[in-house]
Amino acid sequence: MLRCGCEFNLDFKCATLPPTVRCKPYSNSNEETFVLCFEFEDDYHDEYNCDICGKERLRNHWFYYSPYGGDLAAHLACILGKYSNIKFGRTYTFDMHEHALTFVDKSEEPHPPCDKCGDSCHAEIHHEHPLTLMRRSVSFTCDACGKEAKGISGVDGGSIDPLPYVVEKSKLGEDNIEIAVEIKHISHEHDLKLIDEQLENDEKCDGCRSNGFVYHCDKCNFDLDVQCSLRSDIMNHKGHDPHQLILSSTSNDEKCSSCDNDGIIFCCASSDDCKFTLDLRCVTLLAIIRYRSYEQLFTLCYKSEDDSDDEYYCDICEQPRNPKHWFYYCADLDFPAHPKCILGEYPNIKFGKTYKFDTHEHPLAFVDKSKGAHPRCNKCGDFCYGLSFECVKCNFSLHADSWCLRR
Repeated sequence: MLRCGCEFNLDFKCATLPPTVRCKPYSNSNEETFVLCFEFEDDYHDEYNCDICGKERLRNHWFYYSPYGGDLAAHLACILGKYSNIKFGRTYTFDMHEHALTFVDKSEEPHPPCDKCGDSCHAEIHHEHPLTLMRRSVSFTCDACGKEAKGISGVDGGSIDPLPYVVEKSKLGEDNIEIAVEIKHISHEHDLKLIDEQLENDEKCDGCRSNGFVYHCDKCNFDLDVQCSLRSDIMNHKGHDPHQLILSSTSNDEKCSSCDNDGIIFCCASSDDCKFTLDLRCVTLLAIIRYRSYEQLFTLCYKSEDDSDDEYYCDICEQPRNPKHWFYYCADLDFPAHPKCILGEYPNIKFGKTYKFDTHEHPLAFVDKSKGAHPRCNKCGDFCYGLSFECVKCNFSLHADSWCLRR
């Protein structure tokens, strides 16, 4: 479970919903692109129905919406299916049967009788590792799907998507939820400790560059935020189908194939001598996004469009684009752009939160001064560009770095 101090709750199934989905809304229709929506659309008749099943949609629940021609709104389950997070097709061996058994979904097909109990098979989950029931004392309602659920649980012996780290130390937090406070992560050689205290400098996650709670390494100043720590070490990405990507456990100076940045890297697992790599910032790029006041959507593209003049420019900054790098493109406007020009310099940074430092009597707000006015830092005297702290009460500004904060 993910919980905010404002009492917003989110279960892990909704937290990992794909932002866009391609599917056929009806059996006899063509595929359409559906975008995950977090707020209900205006409906002057106060009728919020699913355009696939015809049943009511609750206004405060997330839903999928097709902005391309169909103008369809649908329940999450109607787009993704009942078992969207379950992988079918794998085979497992059990002592009860001499042959390997294939994990299948029998919710829609004819239901054969179970050879053990005789009841009809609808959908049953098995797993290759022994499962241990974990007692979960926290009940909550997910604000995205409205389902009743329990707090964080786990399994002993592994899971279908095991976490890429080993828990070294843990503690019980609020509501008796177990929190991993020290982990051994596959991406780093040293143990990482959870840091949930106030921001003290401009350090960010070495993976996605966010400034949320991080697991920190004191030995080499490495940071990994909680969200990145939970990401599976084996993944598939549309930008490199059909090869799988594996999280690198080395510290080599590898560059991301889609942006040339370094950091935490996924490497191609193919044996075909493929050198493709992908960093966590590009892994988390949204497939479809809006830009400012444009009504048209921009789609993440993995290969450059044909250009007879061999000139590739960004229509926002008007600077050249590397034709080998990913970019956002609006086909209706013929508008290509760098991801950073669409998303901004700090897409994963949360601004506006206030912090208390010994250097100033009032709380300081964490702000972005990369655009607009650039006040002078009250400690070093230089202009504040980019990440900064400011006090709105007395026009006080500081660079968001350890030297100015501790001076």
